[in-house]
Amino acid sequence: MKCWAENRLITDVTNCVDCELECDYSQLYFADRETAKQFGLIIAEKQKKRQAVLSGNIIAADPEYTAYVRPDGKLDILGPGGELFHEIYKWNNIRRVVSCSDFIAALTEDGTLKTDGNIRETIKNVSSFSASAKHAVAVTEERIRTIGSSRTSALNVSSWSNIVDVITTQQWTVALKMDGTVVATDERMNNMIKKFRGIRMIASGLNFVCLLLSDGTIAFESTDTKSRLRGIVSDWKDVKAIAASKYHCFALCGTQDVLTTLPENLSFDVPEFSADSLYAYENGVVLMNRSQCDFRIPQYCEGLFYNQ
Repeated sequence: MKCWAENRLITDVTNCVDCELECDYSQLYFADRETAKQFGLIIAEKQKKRQAVLSGNIIAADPEYTAYVRPDGKLDILGPGGELFHEIYKWNNIRRVVSCSDFIAALTEDGTLKTDGNIRETIKNVSSFSASAKHAVAVTEERIRTIGSSRTSALNVSSWSNIVDVITTQQWTVALKMDGTVVATDERMNNMIKKFRGIRMIASGLNFVCLLLSDGTIAFESTDTKSRLRGIVSDWKDVKAIAASKYHCFALCGTQDVLTTLPENLSFDVPEFSADSLYAYENGVVLMNRSQCDFRIPQYCEGLFYNQ
């Protein structure tokens, strides 16, 4: 099936409604902002219709492909990047998946972490893991394990103990300890966050760390002293889950509202089901619980789809 758009320039989104192609959005261009907005709404509706397929499982979004866990516990790939992987189709009982530029990492129900792509490894007895572009960090019963390589301090975790959760980025790795404190591989960031207590959840972006505290508020630290995010997240209350993309923070509140640091006051509707966690990707978010999954993208798409 060939895309009707000439030279990937979208002037009318009418034919996109019934189109079955998985577009590489980064290659699309729009005649004006209204066209870009309408295209975004169509894509959002299509994603909601796939909710039944994605029911109860997490999704991993990458610029080249989207990986998701089917209801039968197997992985599937949407988009042109699927040919990079060969082993994932043999995996079973997947409960979580993360996509990276070099590999896909998936955690099975029995606690086995598997990777496919440029890095292929298997680690057993994993309780938590996180992955960045070229590496991953996993919490096992015995110790912290690492996969891949990093030019920063992100993999300097061998001395850590009593870890319950980790978040790794290209800049550093942050870990939540059993006593509700946190530690970071980057010395500067570690000095910023080590004072906090009663931490329930961690998230990290390119140059910042968000900590969900026991009272439902957010502690925010950044190596960018002029970060505008600090003033935004300091007002968030009754938060029960957090996530972060490279540049933005997201929070799920007890009211089921989704708060975001995205510009222009972009808002997300209250989900139609009771979500208990969220996954951030680029400028959007996926809400989920053990039985349902829902996509959300900004209400209009300037900066995501629109090319000036």
